[in-house]
Amino acid sequence: MLLLLAAATLVLLPLGLPRAASAHAELLGTTPADGAVVAHVRAVALRFDEPVTARPDSIRVTGPGGALAPVGTVRTVGPRVRARVLARTAGTYEVTWRVVSDDGHPVAGTFSFSVRHATVPVTARPAAGASLPAAYAVVRWLGYAGFCARAGGAVFLLLCWPAAGALRRIEVLVGGGALVAWSATWATLFVQGAYDDGTWAHLAAPDTIVATLESRTGAATMTRLVLLLVLAVLAVAALRWSMLLRGADRRRLLAGTVVTAVLTAGTWSVTGHPSVGGGWPVAVAADALHLTAVALWLGGLLLLAAARGAPLRAASTFSRMALPCVLVIAITGAYQAQRELPSWSALVGTGYGRLVLGKVTGLILLAACGQLARRMLARRMLTRRMLAGDADAVTAPARLHVLVMLEVVVAAAVLGVAAVLVQTPPR
Repeated sequence: MLLLLAAATLVLLPLGLPRAASAHAELLGTTPADGAVVAHVRAVALRFDEPVTARPDSIRVTGPGGALAPVGTVRTVGPRVRARVLARTAGTYEVTWRVVSDDGHPVAGTFSFSVRHATVPVTARPAAGASLPAAYAVVRWLGYAGFCARAGGAVFLLLCWPAAGALRRIEVLVGGGALVAWSATWATLFVQGAYDDGTWAHLAAPDTIVATLESRTGAATMTRLVLLLVLAVLAVAALRWSMLLRGADRRRLLAGTVVTAVLTAGTWSVTGHPSVGGGWPVAVAADALHLTAVALWLGGLLLLAAARGAPLRAASTFSRMALPCVLVIAITGAYQAQRELPSWSALVGTGYGRLVLGKVTGLILLAACGQLARRMLARRMLTRRMLAGDADAVTAPARLHVLVMLEVVVAAAVLGVAAVLVQTPPR
């Protein structure tokens, strides 16, 4: 219980400290200004609080009659976006814009100006529906889940239960995790472009895919594909050789798996909230460690749930491994929370803050279940020692499987919250 209170304190206490908030890009001003009446317009410009990326159709201008006004090449220089516009007809023009902020997520909005006199504006581009953000979150959730099964499963086999590699259901779970992570990463290349453009029509558009590949998100995604291949080779080695390896060879394979897992997690971190603002290298490293610790913890839980009948010693070893994972999650989560949220009130006053509370609640529930499992296993181990039993030949108590299944369900929900959290503005 003290560990749970300490974890909650680590996450929530720093919110009372003053700091500079970070978020998706925010529009600071436009030329012409919103609502301005001018004699003529030759170009429109937008100024943001951080560097942004614009697509060829990032700016659309609707004229007084509802027809699209000609827009020249959209140019981006740091936080400024500019495009030439032919606006000669008198009346009100509405500008709809959509750009990608420096943390890799799109922001959009509208403003209007009038030439000589105002009229009723006509909107040409409707707001993007909810299906694109939902699809983006699902793809990211699948990527997280597959990564947990692959990386966490391999570490569990090497560190806790080498003999499990011979079980067909364990092989299917780790292999399935590899397939899910790989497929979700490929899907990201397509869904990301449609999400950035705000329309499903651009899902497979060549220009959109090329623009995604040329972006930081595209580079990170392609790097992730390579690292997932390396992680797959290491996972296969853990499945096939974990029983045969001893001493230094097993430690080297374990270290290689953990390092590759951290690097893979980093490909998500460099395209999210941690990648912008002051001290971003530390934030990216902390986020990568956070996701890796979650993967090792949840991947082990998945294998324990699938195995059903793990040796007592294997379950006890995993319980001990989970403790440092919880501490890493708490410390890095605290750092992320104090970096993104400006105050205590933001926890309940913003959507981002409420998602943070939901994630913290889920992690605390997982830690509580883990603590209960530790006590259960400790009593079982003590009983076996008193009876001179072999912990390798004795299975964990049946009640533990029920507890592990509950943890898996909660963990799936926590990953879902995390997938939505990364695309939610902190303010």
